[in-house]
Amino acid sequence: MFFRIYSGIFFAIVLSVVAVYTTYQLDLNRRLTQYSQSVLEGSLLLIARGYERQTAQNKQAWLSIVTRMTGLKPLFSDIKNNNQTAIPNNGQHWQMQVGDSGEIHITMFFQQKLLNVTVEQIGEQQFRAIALLILNELARNKGLAPQSVLSKIKPLYNFPIALLQRSQVLLDEQQSYRLDKGEVVVQSLESGHSYSVYVKTPFQQILHIGPVNKFKNATTELLVILIGLSLFITSLIVYGLVRRLEKRLRVVNHMVSEIGPNKMQYRVPVTGNDVITELSQKVNEMAERIEQLMNTQKEITQTVSHELKTPLARIKFRLQILVDSYQSIASKDQYSYGTNKLAKAVAPHT
Repeated sequence: MFFRIYSGIFFAIVLSVVAVYTTYQLDLNRRLTQYSQSVLEGSLLLIARGYERQTAQNKQAWLSIVTRMTGLKPLFSDIKNNNQTAIPNNGQHWQMQVGDSGEIHITMFFQQKLLNVTVEQIGEQQFRAIALLILNELARNKGLAPQSVLSKIKPLYNFPIALLQRSQVLLDEQQSYRLDKGEVVVQSLESGHSYSVYVKTPFQQILHIGPVNKFKNATTELLVILIGLSLFITSLIVYGLVRRLEKRLRVVNHMVSEIGPNKMQYRVPVTGNDVITELSQKVNEMAERIEQLMNTQKEITQTVSHELKTPLARIKFRLQILVDSYQSIASKDQYSYGTNKLAKAVAPHT
């Protein structure tokens, strides 16, 4: 029984660990998919649109420029060549898989094509790529107002994008130097949970992206859920084991409490092969010994009672004889005494 309980507790721990790990991985993949889509989908759409604008001779050159500029390595292929039969109605779809080494493989449907990108991790490099791609769109549409171009780009991203004056940007000395040189500056905010990205535009304004939240492998809500899940699974299995043990012990306790002078035939059911089974057998053996002792006591009582009845009857009979004899003698003596007294009273008159 206790081996079963110990092994059950060990199984509960293993099961809770597996459940926690599985839940963590599912939640991680779900949140990572959402985060990668919110951060990279706009950039991949800009890359895909730029690819579609190029002539057949310039498409590969465009992909090479994008690779150097962003660090991404986009690969385009036709859906038919990838044996894809179903395409979302909106012409766009997002899929993500995490490789064995932690790399992120992203597949996006775009106008009967598949765009595949592999990213080691989503960090500063991807935010620099976002800034450069938006900067490229602004430079490509020099004839239009920057705000007008930016208003068409903003819906592609889930974080703020704005044009600021240089005086509105507060950076340290080194970051300001890099910004004035035309580099992309990624600033980690004081909270440590988000980025702000700055880059100088051809219009002497500063393109500001962010703040963009960093990706968290685990959130407080997830940790609470995982701890609660672990405790629930362990408690449920342990409760099942202890409940069964408690039920069997209650049966033993009930049968022991029922055993009495008039209920000696009661026995505890014996099932299984464990400590509780041994206890049940011992209780039954004890009940049998008590029953034997009670029966032996009855037999002795009956024997003693039988053996005492005859001498007691003789003693009673003899006592009765003695009483009768005493009463007879006493009556005779009383009669003789009365006769003598009468004779003495009559004698003087004769």
